[in-house]
Amino acid sequence: MTKPTHLIEFEAMLLGRHLANINSRKRGRHSLDRSAYTVLSRISMQGPMSIGQLSDALDLDSSTLNRQTSAMTAAGLVERIPDPDGGMARKFRITSSGEEKLAAERAHGVAALERVLTDWSEDEVATFAGWLERFNNDIERLTGHPWPRPTGSAVHLPDGSVGGCEPGVPREHGSVAGRDHRQTGTPAVRVMPPPSRRRWHHFRSHVNHDAFRGQYLRRASSTAPRTEVPRS
Repeated sequence: MTKPTHLIEFEAMLLGRHLANINSRKRGRHSLDRSAYTVLSRISMQGPMSIGQLSDALDLDSSTLNRQTSAMTAAGLVERIPDPDGGMARKFRITSSGEEKLAAERAHGVAALERVLTDWSEDEVATFAGWLERFNNDIERLTGHPWPRPTGSAVHLPDGSVGGCEPGVPREHGSVAGRDHRQTGTPAVRVMPPPSRRRWHHFRSHVNHDAFRGQYLRRASSTAPRTEVPRS
């Protein structure tokens, strides 16, 4: 039986449209734009990051990130600090104002989704979240740009897998940030195989809508094996 992948492509197109509409309706005068929300989310999860680390994590060029972080610094969302580990590059740390605005933005998004999911049971929401995480994890595996996730957010799926992990594989092995390394002090290390270029370009050629044009679906930059180490 052929996988009905075309059904996911169609629903993903609609999902991108619907989420864009939801986000535009909830935006107010003090709302964060998408780039600031993404950068703040990453720094909040991972801790202070340099331009180079943000560039690697978000797959964006340094000039773009310099513009974004300059605007965020002027708005009081982040501040530049010396590298806590003694490195040469200065890092960006989220401010208390940035934390508050990030939390408010996330709360607005959650409230909007809760209106959509009002008739869903708790188990249905948890299972759906688990499938989404698995889907995102597989995109991140193809692109080589994993994204940290909150501790304790793993969901057991009907097939026995946990979130984005294979059945029986601990979360910290199936996701680069299966634990909050700011708290444990022991970041997970994973050696990632290079993405298959043929598979990657086939995948990209069939995805042509805005929902997948962000940091996940950019061209794989290297064919050599690489080690992904969450940086603090």
